[in-house]
Amino acid sequence: MALIQLKDESMPSSLVIRGITTIGHRQNRGPGVLLHQLYSTIGEQVGKKTDELAQRLGFGPEAVTRRIQEAFGVQEQRLLKLVELHSSSRVARLTLPVTKYCAKLTEYTLRSEAPETRLQAVNCIILLVSLYPGLRQSFIVGKIVQRAGESNEAILKLWEGDEPYSADWEYKRSLAAAFLCEDEIGTLVEATQPEFLGLVDREGSGSVIEKLVSIIDCE
Repeated sequence: MALIQLKDESMPSSLVIRGITTIGHRQNRGPGVLLHQLYSTIGEQVGKKTDELAQRLGFGPEAVTRRIQEAFGVQEQRLLKLVELHSSSRVARLTLPVTKYCAKLTEYTLRSEAPETRLQAVNCIILLVSLYPGLRQSFIVGKIVQRAGESNEAILKLWEGDEPYSADWEYKRSLAAAFLCEDEIGTLVEATQPEFLGLVDREGSGSVIEKLVSIIDCE
């Protein structure tokens, strides 16, 4: 399957247009309030259309996520890609196309993006790290995370905002940061060959699944 090369320099700084605001006091029940509501509604509609257009053009968190999923493929192809990812060194991983997509997805989490775009991006990170064992490292080796730091606190600071965000954002931000940080569960999964992750050990020595359950039970 052919992969489309991303052009970073052509990426818009924000994919979601925020509602248009007008000068006036909201508490006044006059024409100014009606105009404000009208402009806000127009802004939301234009924002949705712009976001849809951006997705069709291959921009935005969801579009990048689809490219990562296409890169992994399905069934046997997916397993081969996971094995390749597992055997790649930290340096070699930087040259993989999927790592470049992860870097682009990370860019959408920064405070220069609109809140809706940032939330989409962290949701996509949670999805991808859950689906593809070992992909966490492809996010970690990127320049953005390397400059900020790999700790949970550093990633959370990277994803701070300049304005109040929703409770959903705060929860997903914390969850995505936890997914990217190295811990006992991630270390166990990443140390195991992908083809053995789903096996159940019938000889009693303990499979990966059994070890993961044991870790969770102890927490």
